[in-house]
Formats: sequence, C-alpha cells, structure tokens
Amino acid sequence: MADKNPSRNVEEGSSHSLGVDLMLRYTIWHTPSASYHLEGGAGFQQMLSNPPFPADGSDENFTVFIGPGTLIPMAPDKRLRISLQYFHISNAGLVSDNSGYDGLQLVVGFEWN
Repeated sequence: MADKNPSRNVEEGSSHSLGVDLMLRYTIWHTPSASYHLEGGAGFQQMLSNPPFPADGSDENFTVFIGPGTLIPMAPDKRLRISLQYFHISNAGLVSDNSGYDGLQLVVGFEWN
C-alpha cells in the first residue's frame, strides 16, 4: 500500500466511512466446491477521519476497485466470500486538493439468498 501524499501521521488517528458501492462480478470458473470470479466496481464514500484520509484530502470521496475472488459454499443458501482487490480513493478533482490513496484490500464476508 502506498499513500501518494503521506503528509499526515495517521498512526494515531482513526478512519471510518459510510458509503455506497456498485459491484459487478464475472464468474471465470465454477466447481462444486467453489467458484472463482473477477469483480470490480465504484462508489461514493463520506469519510469520518481524524486526521483526514487520504492525507490532505476531502471528506467526500469516490472509490474504484477491481480484483479476483472466490465464493465457497457453506450451506445451500450461504457462501463465504474472499477477494483481494486493488482500490483507489480520491475526491476525483472536485476540490482543488485531490490527494488520493491506492492500496490493496482483503475482503472477507458472507453472502446468502
């Protein structure tokens, strides 16, 4: 992970966000024990950070992400989801300072029908 603008010390702060993302998933390979896919998407995040994240950025940000993943059946209607995604977050140039952040994120979750 690399912060393009590491002008703030974020080790002693906290960063939270509330947002909405739209994700698309394309299944590459499916077996009885798991399915493997590529997923990507974009969204909007309202940051609640002290100090600001990305460093010197705004509280309103946009995100994009893409990466491989797998779905592992746990029960007839439940699946474990694991994916590794590249993600970018920035304010898309809507304000003069457009400090952004690029990184990797590991996503682990559960899906059910």
